[in-house]
Amino acid sequence: MKIVPYNSYQGCIIHAPGSTFFPAQIRSTQRGNYIPLPRFEKIIADTVAACVFGDHSLIVVEKGYWHTRIREYRIAGGGNHVIEDTAKKPLTEWRFSADRITQVRVVPVPDTNDLVIILCMLENKVIFIPIVARGVQMQVQR
Repeated sequence: MKIVPYNSYQGCIIHAPGSTFFPAQIRSTQRGNYIPLPRFEKIIADTVAACVFGDHSLIVVEKGYWHTRIREYRIAGGGNHVIEDTAKKPLTEWRFSADRITQVRVVPVPDTNDLVIILCMLENKVIFIPIVARGVQMQVQR
């Protein structure tokens, strides 16, 4: 089991054994509310690394047969968080083995809407993938 913390919200995403992800939220019981929150599970197959960006997106590195993909899954909801289905098209895809990836992080570029995806590898390598904002959609800079 892996814990993927939110950036500022009190809670995390749990990556349970296998391919199951679900939000875990902290709730006060001071007002006498002891009813457990529902567990909304999302199956995301072939995940090698994941992180939360901006408390609203789950960024996942997926291992494919021929390609490695990075996908964004939106985290929606007010009181009860849900990991929504993503678009069919990944943020980026490349012919690169995902087996050696250990961590992923997304960092905003100061004074822009651009992002950098950082992949950490077992053999002490780091890969930087710039994502350039164009209008509403993000584009991978190659």
